Amino acid sequence: MLSEDAREIAKNQWSEWQAIKLNPVTEQNPLKVRKGEVGIYLIRSRKGIPRLKGVSDIIYVGKGVLRNRIFKAIANDKGQKKCPYYSKMLSLFLLELNLDLSFSYSVTEDAKRLEGLILKEYENDHYELPPLNHVRPSGVK
Repeated sequence: MLSEDAREIAKNQWSEWQAIKLNPVTEQNPLKVRKGEVGIYLIRSRKGIPRLKGVSDIIYVGKGVLRNRIFKAIANDKGQKKCPYYSKMLSLFLLELNLDLSFSYSVTEDAKRLEGLILKEYENDHYELPPLNHVRPSGVK
């Protein structure tokens, strides 16, 4: 049975899962997010990853201006601005661990609260945050 938090999360419209590739954003592999859209996004692995309790395919939950955040998280080209930690970790997941990664997003002005709900639900299920999330959002108990 879904918790009330999970039902709240499920009400949002989520995009189809889009593959993250080594050179992810090209004309052949466009990022399907419009400029300025704010929301939440998930990055997952095709294979589940063992957690303290159970297994999960979710490796990161994020929020913000989607195009900027997703570009920074998955940027691999020298000319793209990137978040060094997440780019390095995603490269590790892609190359060394040979995991197939993809992302999905939901456009919402309530991104901060929904990110908190997703992380709370994840932590309740697995007794820890996703592998690339290190900070619990403020206001989430």
